[in-house]
Amino acid sequence: MNPMIFQDTVRSKQEIHVLCGYPSEVVNHKAVQRIDQPIRDFISKSSLLFMATSDAAGNCDVSPRGDEAGFVLVLDDQHLVIPERPGTNGLTLWTIFWKTRRLG
Repeated sequence: MNPMIFQDTVRSKQEIHVLCGYPSEVVNHKAVQRIDQPIRDFISKSSLLFMATSDAAGNCDVSPRGDEAGFVLVLDDQHLVIPERPGTNGLTLWTIFWKTRRLG
């Protein structure tokens, strides 16, 4: 069987809800406007993150970053300090970022 031929496909939002249910309130409210203490605690224990950006045409670039837990500094409720290490070769990501100012 060709793995690119799918037997079942989801064609609507309703169909995905039938298969997977509905997101919880926690999921619905996961986007936050500031870095609170639980988020700070999570970041302080993390040894890996993924930075992503996209250009005006929607082309995406994702760059993994990793180091010892605590390598990301929470500067304040809105800003993180993420070190640029030799070998990460983040030129594509930063070139796009400086044009679009979008990073996630």
